[in-house]
Amino acid sequence: MPYYQPVVDIQTGKMVSAEVLVRWRKPNGTILEPAAFVELVETSGLAVDLTRSLMRRVREEIGSAIGKRPHVTIAFNVAPEHFDDALILNDVATIFDSSPVKLTQMVLELTERSRIENLSGMRDTVAALQGKGCKVAIDDMGNDHCGLTYVLKLGVDMIKIDKSIVQSIDTQGDSKTTIETLIDLARNMGMDLVAEGVETFEQVTYLRDRGIKAAQGYVFAPPLPSSSFLQLLDAMDPVVEAAAADAAQPAAAPPTAEPAQTAPARAAPAKLAPTRATPAQAAKPMPANLAAKIAAISAKAPPARPARAVAAG
Repeated sequence: MPYYQPVVDIQTGKMVSAEVLVRWRKPNGTILEPAAFVELVETSGLAVDLTRSLMRRVREEIGSAIGKRPHVTIAFNVAPEHFDDALILNDVATIFDSSPVKLTQMVLELTERSRIENLSGMRDTVAALQGKGCKVAIDDMGNDHCGLTYVLKLGVDMIKIDKSIVQSIDTQGDSKTTIETLIDLARNMGMDLVAEGVETFEQVTYLRDRGIKAAQGYVFAPPLPSSSFLQLLDAMDPVVEAAAADAAQPAAAPPTAEPAQTAPARAAPAKLAPTRATPAQAAKPMPANLAAKIAAISAKAPPARPARAVAAG
């Protein structure tokens, strides 16, 4: 089943994307993280089918809400074999053809736990996806397999810094060096940069001070089921339907009315201002009222990260 974790603009506190994460709910209600079953999925050849299934679920569960927010993207983890023979091209076009979600809102994160051999074929698929408006990212940059070769040769749009590097900012000096190197690389190549696994406001401050704009992690919100995620999305980025906005407006004054009588009708849209981050709020890692909403929504959601002992069982 899909869970959703927001990617947040750490300059403003707004949600800019949502990464789709898979969780396995066992019949007894236990929720397992991918570490407990991803190897089985990969070795059994089910990775591509699993991604297709997740895409269909996402389309049905949150497609409408994402479609109403063209500035918000939706990110999927995609295994290298899904890029073979351009399978991912056909799947993205077919599954989202009649969906409110536009292809320009799609981010496909290349995940690989072994070496990619056919870089030339992979590059062709990446270019074709970009031609349709999709963005392609290298996930977990900095782990054992993700290297500069993939960034330089695949022509991707985005780098996602591995959580192990982000979480070592305060304890390992070489983590800071790695992050600053990736910042320079992304800037010089015109790529976006997202920090994963952010868990403290000290990490947020460090990343923001160095110009990184987007991050995800438990400091913002845990992975959430669709119902809780939609509540969070509405809290962070409310959408005012056109019809509702029109109904909320005072009746227009007759043409003969004095200008002073029409002023209140002009001023009414100002009521929407509190839903937007103010300059004072943008100076903080996250507005206090937004943090409270996230905490309340997350507390009601089923746990997405079980204790290790439970997951191992």
